[in-house]
Amino acid sequence: MYEYVIRGLVVNRDSHKCFLLGKELQLTPIERKMNLTKNRIILQKSDMLMAERRKNDLIMYLVHHQLFRFPTND
Repeated sequence: MYEYVIRGLVVNRDSHKCFLLGKELQLTPIERKMNLTKNRIILQKSDMLMAERRKNDLIMYLVHHQLFRFPTND
């Protein structure tokens, strides 16, 4: 369980619950939406990086097979 503690404010990194001087604070709807948007952006970035990696792998595959398609008889 990871927590951030700042002057009596405790934020649990796993559950995203916040406590101030031992009392739980409730997130507002806007804060929840901001957290959801942040998580979506992180997932989209991850998907983008995976697509970029697949594209690069495909390019390398095609280049490799084009270069070594016909053996030379030297």
